[in-house]
Amino acid sequence: MSTKILIVDDETNVRLNYRITLETEGYQIFEAVSAAGALEELIGRSFDLAILDMRMPEMDGLELLAKMRSFGITVPAMIVTAIASSPSGPSVGANAANWRLTPRSTPAALRKSEGSPRKTR
Repeated sequence: MSTKILIVDDETNVRLNYRITLETEGYQIFEAVSAAGALEELIGRSFDLAILDMRMPEMDGLELLAKMRSFGITVPAMIVTAIASSPSGPSVGANAANWRLTPRSTPAALRKSEGSPRKTR
């Protein structure tokens, strides 16, 4: 069975880039254009990883992660942003086991991330 990843981003091109890169690596990709859409997907099926955009209208990635945890959704999540500042403090620590600021998420970086899904054959 293929590893399932949910990509949550309001920008079509960002989702497409993740889809192309990750499908090439053998992952099964699902998409949501908003936090509300992501919650529907996460409630409706199980995922191995959720990639959340930090800056989205209506609800940002940290707020989405908090909402996921409040609903008992424990899927590992990676929050990404194109903005060169890093979140800190209670908003991150309460829901994240580990976080770091990286310049770009490449397939190699995803494979090396702690808690990232590993393909099984």
